[in-house]
Amino acid sequence: MIFTILSKIHTIVFLFRIVRDTISAIRLPLNSSCIDYDIDIDMTTIPIPHRESDILANETETDIESEYDVDEEYADMEYAEETFEQTDKIDGHYYLGVPFTFRSIGQTVMNCSISPKTFFENDYSRVGGYLQHIATFYLPYDPFVDILQLHITDNGEYAVVVKTIWLRIIQRAWKKRLETRNKVFAKRASVQNQEHFRRHGRYLPGTNVIPGLRGLLSELKSSPINPM
Repeated sequence: MIFTILSKIHTIVFLFRIVRDTISAIRLPLNSSCIDYDIDIDMTTIPIPHRESDILANETETDIESEYDVDEEYADMEYAEETFEQTDKIDGHYYLGVPFTFRSIGQTVMNCSISPKTFFENDYSRVGGYLQHIATFYLPYDPFVDILQLHITDNGEYAVVVKTIWLRIIQRAWKKRLETRNKVFAKRASVQNQEHFRRHGRYLPGTNVIPGLRGLLSELKSSPINPM
């Protein structure tokens, strides 16, 4: 009787140990899977930072690296422009740069500028990136470099007048003049015009004179300026 009871107790203890070991074996991987790890290519465990300070530290480090890369990219231009940047600008002189307009007061000031030497020694896209890098006010990624006439105010502000508009006006006027010249050349090539030139030493009326630069902007006297 006693032997039977001890045998049953031993069996119950044995089964209890089996159940306990099984539960422990199942619970271990479940607890391990709850740990937030990032597995890299080398199969090494790297914990992902969850603290806000760690995230901010990583973002700050990224910003510093990005700014460092930008500084390195335009280091040669900054070195070449060092003398130009330190030299005081002269009132009434013309400069290459990007203007910025305060719409609230209707005043346009010099946002940033670049020397002609550096401007012509670099690609236009790289010049735009450099000007965006040194700009005082917001500047789009592809800024348009203008010819600016500087007017230093009594408060020392660098007010400017954009003069590039005249280049656009001249370009548009010369484009029209080229079209007229091409039409004259085309008419001169006709058989009738060539025969007239052979007999008289000059082309037919209307094709004898080729328009040039003289009087290119004469139309501006009677028509308003529209730069766009």
